[in-house]
Amino acid sequence: MAADHTISLRHAAVVSNTFALLLTVSMVTPLLGLPQLYTGSIVNATLLVTAVVLGPRAAVTLGFLPSAFALMSGQLPARLAPLVPLIVTGNALLVVVFHWMRRRGWWVGVVAAAVAKFCWLFGTTSLLSAAMGLAGPAATLALTLMGWPQLVTALSGGVIAYAVLKPARRL
Repeated sequence: MAADHTISLRHAAVVSNTFALLLTVSMVTPLLGLPQLYTGSIVNATLLVTAVVLGPRAAVTLGFLPSAFALMSGQLPARLAPLVPLIVTGNALLVVVFHWMRRRGWWVGVVAAAVAKFCWLFGTTSLLSAAMGLAGPAATLALTLMGWPQLVTALSGGVIAYAVLKPARRL
């Protein structure tokens, strides 16, 4: 009985430490001031690695923080703060679609999740911009940040996650 208890404590410690490490990566990356293509790719890779290693619930939980840190670091301009809930939802969508579609193959999961996140972010940002009467530079900035870079960073995140997980045979 004591051995079972020790194993479960070790497992809990490994899970906690793994989550803490991935959380740190997802929180620190936006603070580095890197261009969106780098930051987004690393954050998306972290979400996918978390989904594989710790499960989709942990990955969705992790997906709440990067947007707040991107806002604090200036990666996401303050005038676009209303987009944070949309980004958080996009991160959750990336994780859930990837988790669901990965059964059909890694790349099927990555592409489906990337397209879903891109469509969600670009579509909702377009609707929100129109509903708020946003025009000019602010609308252009919002639609640019939530447009094609989201697709590219989600796909790049899938490539990075693959490279991280393949040596550990976690694919």
